[in-house]
Amino acid sequence: MNKWFDVLDTFDDEERYYNGRYMIQDKVYGQDLESSELEMSIFEPVDEEAEGLYEIYFSLRNAIPTFYGVSYAKKDEVMARHEAMKKELEEVVDTMVLDENGKFELKDGFINDFCDRYDVDIPILGGFDVVKMAEALSEIFKK
Repeated sequence: MNKWFDVLDTFDDEERYYNGRYMIQDKVYGQDLESSELEMSIFEPVDEEAEGLYEIYFSLRNAIPTFYGVSYAKKDEVMARHEAMKKELEEVVDTMVLDENGKFELKDGFINDFCDRYDVDIPILGGFDVVKMAEALSEIFKK
């Protein structure tokens, strides 16, 4: 049976800071800690860069296609959104069937529906700031 494991303590204080926010919750969901299939985190805003918005991060491990992203919410909305997302993602994990490679396919339309429902941003390029990278490339090509 799957359950939640709190892994916040695996990060030191400095590692909890990310992109103008500070991680206040990090949990994984699965049969045991090592084989968890879902991770969810909450980051609270700590500087102007975060624009007062909390960030909910999630990652479904071993999903085909890979599915992870973030959703932003105001302080009075963050826990309700987190709980709704959590419930839906738990259901995915609880009903998944792994293939011979240890992967599982998401139902058709799930990603689009989930992203629309929770206004999810899917980071591109593994956490790079695409805008800053584009600006830097623009400067290089001007020379």
